[in-house]
Amino acid sequence: IGNCAYNTKDYSHAAEYYTHVIMGKVKKYQPIATFAKGLSFYQIGKFRDAIDSWEALLEHFPEFERRRETLYWLGSAYLNLHKQKLAVSYFNQLKGNNQFYPKALIQLAQYWFSQQSWKNALNVLEQFLKLYPSHPYTGFAKGMMGEIYFNLKNYKEASKWLSIALKDHYAV
Repeated sequence: IGNCAYNTKDYSHAAEYYTHVIMGKVKKYQPIATFAKGLSFYQIGKFRDAIDSWEALLEHFPEFERRRETLYWLGSAYLNLHKQKLAVSYFNQLKGNNQFYPKALIQLAQYWFSQQSWKNALNVLEQFLKLYPSHPYTGFAKGMMGEIYFNLKNYKEASKWLSIALKDHYAV
């Protein structure tokens, strides 16, 4: 029932249903229900509740099969609360994971961009491009580099990066 509520974007009720599973007698469903409950809270902007769910999940089920995904969501939730150091501590645990670490770096760069912390955003994007020169997000990262240089009024670098991003995007 929780998944039905979640898939119809009824996240509050989904969290309630997942709580019933967590409190129930069938222990094998508790980890995934705890994970899903955290996602439900995240979707409605209850980031602190999402964090509490995921941190409890990692504490009680350290071998949870979706541990890396949980670390990603924890970092994301902390970014939404403007707790960058905690977010980075979770994102750094993803190093070497090609599924979630690139997403974490891009999300961190976007966060710094939204805060107009141009140097921090550039540092993260440079790290991303060094690690993932041919990732699907590479063009986006290059375009963001161009936007940052534009905001820094370094129009020569802005033009360079935006041109590279466009060439990459339209390359056949």
